[in-house]
Amino acid sequence: MEKQQPLYDIFISFKRTEVDGRDTEDYQIAKELFNYLDKKGLRVFFSDESFKKLGTAEYKFKIDRVLDVAKILIVVGTSREHMDSNWVRYEWDSFCGDILDGIKKDGKLYSYIDHIGPADLPRTLRKYQSFEKRNTSLSQIYQYICSALGKSADFKEVLHSSSDKYSIYDYNDIKKRHWDFEKTVQKLMSIVYETLDPESAESILDAEASVKIMERSCDTWRILVGPNEEIIGHWFFVSLYDQEYEKLLKGELLEEDISYKNINYLDLPGDYKGYFAQIDIMKEYRNARTLQRLIISFLEQLVVLAKQGIFFTDWCADSLSPEGSSLSHSMGLSYVSDNLDNGKIYVGKTEEILASPIFKRVPDLIKLYKNEWKRRGKKG
Repeated sequence: MEKQQPLYDIFISFKRTEVDGRDTEDYQIAKELFNYLDKKGLRVFFSDESFKKLGTAEYKFKIDRVLDVAKILIVVGTSREHMDSNWVRYEWDSFCGDILDGIKKDGKLYSYIDHIGPADLPRTLRKYQSFEKRNTSLSQIYQYICSALGKSADFKEVLHSSSDKYSIYDYNDIKKRHWDFEKTVQKLMSIVYETLDPESAESILDAEASVKIMERSCDTWRILVGPNEEIIGHWFFVSLYDQEYEKLLKGELLEEDISYKNINYLDLPGDYKGYFAQIDIMKEYRNARTLQRLIISFLEQLVVLAKQGIFFTDWCADSLSPEGSSLSHSMGLSYVSDNLDNGKIYVGKTEEILASPIFKRVPDLIKLYKNEWKRRGKKG
């Protein structure tokens, strides 16, 4: 007899009503989350009013059955008191117990909160991933969930969602909009030049070289697009062969020396050395939100590549500005030398940089690398 597929993968837990019978704000937030995930085709359990009117024994029985099959539980809350209320606590506490007992080895527990911070959560929930409504879009939560379920996120719908005015475009998005690729890259380079002094700008990849590399290597860059489809930033990396990588570490390789002919393209599974060439945003759009949007898309792309068997053992960057040095530090890279272009070279082993706080935003990336190291018998 064929095994029946569980009805639900995701359980949303929340306090339904206030003491006076009014709907809680938690319910409204949870409903919005449910509607979004449901429209994406995910199997989400969201208790309604009629379900709540069941007798205690029957309600507990039905809840337990759903909790048994769910792979992800999301606790929605606007206060610690609501998240500690009887039924809500029962749901997340029992789910957490199954994770700790090894019953749900791949179970994921998330908090989706508003008006409070991660430090305000019940102690047990603090050690699990939390999303703050004020700085996390539903599309980002959707991507986390798809990654946890081993599903491919509907990136085009996610990244063009009306809930997020900043979108990430890839090569296919550009072609579908019939944008001139060469002019698009020229726009990106003009944004790069904004951040550099004239002398430093002379040593970076020019538009012609960038067009050839970016068109050949579509997995190593993404574009940040703002309101009215205005291009406002991008990130771009390449993989270097050992010889070029060692020259860069010594401060003897200029970006202009890199061409489409000496790039180690990510065509086959294996180990690569990454050179983080550019991450830039137009001055008027530079803020924590846009920078975070770009970095998260970069980390998510590393997840996609790792699932294809493409791993990076080392990373380096040539920082030509104070902002670049700061970002290199936040990514877990360490200064090693000055470069011929007056830039500063930063490097790091992947196992070291994965320990930096920013990578905790994408736990699946850490898991993929650790599983690979374990498979190879490597300590990581």
